[in-house]
Amino acid sequence: MAIQSRLQPALEVFNRYAADAKIVLLHPANRLRNVLLASLIADPDMRTFYYSFNPDDINLRNFISGITKEMFNQHATFGRHINLLKSKVLKNPKKYFDEVLGAFLCELMHDGSYYRINPNVPFYYDACEFVEALMLGRYGEPEDPFAVWQRLVNLYRGPFLQGHNEPWILERREAYQMAYIEALVNTAAYWARDGKPELALHNLRRALDSDYANEAIHTKLLRLYDQLGRRAEAVAHYRTLEKWAKSSKLRLSGEVQQLFSDIMA
Repeated sequence: MAIQSRLQPALEVFNRYAADAKIVLLHPANRLRNVLLASLIADPDMRTFYYSFNPDDINLRNFISGITKEMFNQHATFGRHINLLKSKVLKNPKKYFDEVLGAFLCELMHDGSYYRINPNVPFYYDACEFVEALMLGRYGEPEDPFAVWQRLVNLYRGPFLQGHNEPWILERREAYQMAYIEALVNTAAYWARDGKPELALHNLRRALDSDYANEAIHTKLLRLYDQLGRRAEAVAHYRTLEKWAKSSKLRLSGEVQQLFSDIMA
């Protein structure tokens, strides 16, 4: 009863100081520390993460290792993702902790066994802008279509949520990759019409880096080589494609083979 009577004032003091703070330091000699933490953790409206410094925290690497481990132990879903960031931490630890604390305290809401974006917090999500640009490029009437497709190319940063293999992620990852390839092919067409074939060739090669099995892109590349009178490069590209198809136990389509025959004629 004595502890309870002392705990309530301690909680009031804590809440008063914590209202405008992201981090609160508790003195190690505070005898109410453990009881106070237990009360905070039990409060569903208080998002709490605690960390006790230990003798191993003699450098930044050990500290980061310890704090990410505790985040995983206390908040498994959130901590799992924080753990993936450790390789980048030492380059800019302040930015790391600002992002982690910002996400944990403000931008994310715990909902059952997962976290979701707090709908009351304004945020920027590049995937949303990517999809909006894609819809505008495919179905809208933008004033500058090239700028829209180029924006898509610039926004794409690689496979969506790489390292995760849930079915919905795999489906979205494939859709985003296909949109990226579509943007590269469309911008290549604009560059070719604008008299900048090197940029067009560059984008077509980038598209093949993402989907080498796409014969339609190979066809566009071969036709562009032919239009530019660069027969030797067209032959070299076709031979590489032919070798790849053979090693993959695939047969090139009649369209690609006929195109190559026409180039060689």
